[in-house]
Amino acid sequence: MKVGIVGGGVFGSVIGAALHKQGCKVTIFDRRKPDAGSLASGFLMKPSWFGNMEKSDSERSLKLLDELYGLQELKFRVGPVKTTVFRVDKKAVLENWHLEYLEQKIDSVKDGWIDDQEFHLVVVAAGVWCRRFFDLPDLKGKVGISFEWDGELRKNIISAWAPYKQVVAFNIPGEGKVWGGDGTAILGENWTSERGEQCLSLVSKTIGFPKHEARAHVGIRPYYKTKDPCLVEKRGHKLWLATGGSKNGTIGAGWAANKILDSL
Repeated sequence: MKVGIVGGGVFGSVIGAALHKQGCKVTIFDRRKPDAGSLASGFLMKPSWFGNMEKSDSERSLKLLDELYGLQELKFRVGPVKTTVFRVDKKAVLENWHLEYLEQKIDSVKDGWIDDQEFHLVVVAAGVWCRRFFDLPDLKGKVGISFEWDGELRKNIISAWAPYKQVVAFNIPGEGKVWGGDGTAILGENWTSERGEQCLSLVSKTIGFPKHEARAHVGIRPYYKTKDPCLVEKRGHKLWLATGGSKNGTIGAGWAANKILDSL
């Protein structure tokens, strides 16, 4: 089966990898936009963050992600409680050598077609940019920011700084780098560089790493109100839409991939 996917972030890449595992020939079209939502992600998955996802669905999503990339288990202490947070390697997801990535602009998507190329299956997984191809007034873009430092933490950190908001920082396995973020999610029209500086100051102070050595990653995450973990819909005989992962994009991508696989 020949599959075309619009969007090479976490959703498009995970769906593509899952379909490739089933024997499909997958081509992913991606503009490599500098503000893509996946770029700011730590690719973390903590069960208490999964929201409205059924336990059976989250376990199945984790199983798929483990089969595709191998799950990492990061250890944290929150007060007196020790907890495990799962993660998949960012490079393994976004730079999957099994898949063909084409960096080009897409002008039109139809049932079984991407521009003038025909496919047995088309998946549009372009984050907030899905609005270019579908009428999605409820799909909102919220800006998130994260930071990387060279070095190593003495221990991984989850530290609450406001109700339901936490600074999370961890040593990236095998890279000699530290990832840190504060869970920021701000509507794009309200985002300012000053807000980014505030996030950097908070994370830097919490983990004790200097601000001037940080590398910032800003991304626009897609948010969509739904009773499901994200928006995954069949929009034609050979056409699927998948977006709306918000802060749980990694586990949501696994859920979306399973839903599409189940339909084949």
